[in-house]
Amino acid sequence: MRIIIGIDLAGTTNAKETVAAVFAEEENGLACLSVENDLSDEAILRRVGQYGDAGQIAIGIDAPLSYAFGGGDRPADRN
Repeated sequence: MRIIIGIDLAGTTNAKETVAAVFAEEENGLACLSVENDLSDEAILRRVGQYGDAGQIAIGIDAPLSYAFGGGDRPADRN
């Protein structure tokens, strides 16, 4: 079974908006297995580790190039 995990990292002070979605490849597409938010680094590692016995795992990460310290939007995001 092939597992696809998409992770959206929100930033160091805004972990509540960090999200991971887990999908399983099926014959005609993907099946969503779970979607979780408010994830720490440790929680993300545990989630990925749960699928260590799967045939293949692909992980895509959407990570900010910079953080708005203290939370909130960066000026470029607001624009």
